[in-house]
Amino acid sequence: MQDQNHIILSEVNETNLKNISLEIPKKKITIFTGVSGAGKSSIVFDTISKVQASPHKELTEQTLRHHIKRTFNWHAFEMIWPNPPAAERLAKLTVKTLFIIGTEELPDNLRVADYFRKQSAAQIIEISGADHMVTLTHPKDLYRHIRFFKRMMIDMPRTPQENERIRQLAKESILKAAMELFIKQGYHATSISDIAIQAGVSKGLLYNYFKGKEELLATMVDARVGEIVEVMDQAKAIDTPVEQIKHIIEGAIDNVYDRPEEFRFYLHPQTQPEADHELIKYSRFLIEENGRQFEFQCKIFEKLGAKESRKRSLYFSSTLQGIMLMISTYPQQFPIEEIKKQIVDEFCNSLSF
Repeated sequence: MQDQNHIILSEVNETNLKNISLEIPKKKITIFTGVSGAGKSSIVFDTISKVQASPHKELTEQTLRHHIKRTFNWHAFEMIWPNPPAAERLAKLTVKTLFIIGTEELPDNLRVADYFRKQSAAQIIEISGADHMVTLTHPKDLYRHIRFFKRMMIDMPRTPQENERIRQLAKESILKAAMELFIKQGYHATSISDIAIQAGVSKGLLYNYFKGKEELLATMVDARVGEIVEVMDQAKAIDTPVEQIKHIIEGAIDNVYDRPEEFRFYLHPQTQPEADHELIKYSRFLIEENGRQFEFQCKIFEKLGAKESRKRSLYFSSTLQGIMLMISTYPQQFPIEEIKKQIVDEFCNSLSF
């Protein structure tokens, strides 16, 4: 029902509304507030349906289209999708979490609960017969579960193993944020504040794990060297030199294909001038490890019968590094498997020098 100055709702019975009557003034902003399940949406949607059935329908549609279109042109408006998707990051949830849901919930919310059940360590509680209005229909059950969770999960002290797990997850998150920013804007242009914001932690917590930006870089370089050493150790455990070369090729190419930005980042310290005292020591560290890899390759080519094993190893390293650089630059356009086969044929079946 409508008059000249009001939209009148009389004895509304929608969802959990029981015989609600009210007058909504026209040409004024009306705000509906209340707890979840109080009936705000029922009133508003019912009001909209009344307006849609009125002579103002066309004007309402034009107004909505006009304002929605304008929002997409605002410079302050930006759609940001998490990468990786939030569902894939649930396993990194470090806080103790209670997820309460009714068995008669909306299908979308049941799917969300299923994501939490599969991907996180959250405690999932299902309340039988409850729907989206669980706060109104099952308040005692809700209170009982929350109170028990607080007493058993939050008030109880964490075990040393749980503390260490949380610590490692936090460090991984900070290192990942630092790597993303170093790649995007460079090491020197990135501040500790930038890293803390990117990781979603306070600067104080960051300093609890790392002394500063240089220690973050040192940890990254150490991890990179560890990856190189692991590939070499695995190759040393292989009996035949041909299979050793194949393993080195597979490990190097797969690594850069999976993380092309990181490969380019680790090239950066190795190209810095001697005057950059902060980065040059890490450059030398990486170069020294590459040198040890080179010496190991020389021994492999000796076993393969190369006349000049050092030259052969140098040619192999130059070819492999060139391929890796091309993959890091054009990761989606590079014929990975074909190139792997070609380099294996070149260095395992041909001994020109």
